[in-house]
Amino acid sequence: MLAGINAESTARITALYEKLVDTVVPVSSPKEAELTKLLENTFRHVNIALVNELAVFSRALGIDIWEAIDAASTKPFGFMRFTPGPGVGGTAFLLIRPICPGRFRASSDKTSDSSSLPTMSTTTCPTTPCSG
Repeated sequence: MLAGINAESTARITALYEKLVDTVVPVSSPKEAELTKLLENTFRHVNIALVNELAVFSRALGIDIWEAIDAASTKPFGFMRFTPGPGVGGTAFLLIRPICPGRFRASSDKTSDSSSLPTMSTTTCPTTPCSG
């Protein structure tokens, strides 16, 4: 997945990457590309955290987490195998600000390239799910 700042740059970077990798997925803008990365990384992070938590309580209950993961992995749909480990790696999450739907505003007072990206308002996210 990739995007340029306009149609020409997207076409050029797509042509370059098509020489290097099997699958290239162009999206309409860098904003969609970044949100795609956030979605992919969040999915991975949540599932690794979940299986790590399940491993802790499975051990306390004397349940073989690996047998349960192997059995769940036989489901032909709706399950993706994640295994316990030291945690989520990489640096992508260090760069992501928390976003609470319905609780952000567009910044207009910044001059950086990210000025049109959502930022957290002074209202913090509640402990219950956000609405909106």
